Amino acid sequence: MKKISLLFILVWLIVIFFMSNEPAIKSVERTNSITDTSVSVFNEITGKNLNTARINNIISNNFKINMLILVRKSAHFIEFFILGILTFNVLIRFFKFSKKNMIISLLLCFTYACLDEFHQLFISGRTARLLDVLIDTSGSLLGILCFGFIYWLFKMRHSSKLADINNNQQIGE
Repeated sequence: MKKISLLFILVWLIVIFFMSNEPAIKSVERTNSITDTSVSVFNEITGKNLNTARINNIISNNFKINMLILVRKSAHFIEFFILGILTFNVLIRFFKFSKKNMIISLLLCFTYACLDEFHQLFISGRTARLLDVLIDTSGSLLGILCFGFIYWLFKMRHSSKLADINNNQQIGE
């Protein structure tokens, strides 16, 4: 299981690297397709067509710009949410569940976020932003906390079942 955990984190680090390695034009094209889909879904849900009237084009453009930003920043957050989970999982597998390992996981994710932004300085049309590092780190923190909480719940439930089994065995004696 340890090797599989390491493999998952290695694959995910490579995925993040390649997504950051795309030139800005290609990255924006992908984001635009997601944004266009979001506008279509919005049109279907509301029964309105944001692309019809002239005044609505202004609303549509603002909506698209806001969706573009939301999609791009959400991608950062989700990528690093997953990285936080994978990183903490590896540390649990090799060491143990502890607050110290949660902090180490967060520091590792923060370091990778900084390296990722630095890497983007060398990619056509891309920039390094402190805001992205903060979003990445926030995603990692939430991933670590969610995974840690779920892991803790399963441990508590498992230890509770063991205590019940031991109590039943002692009663039966």
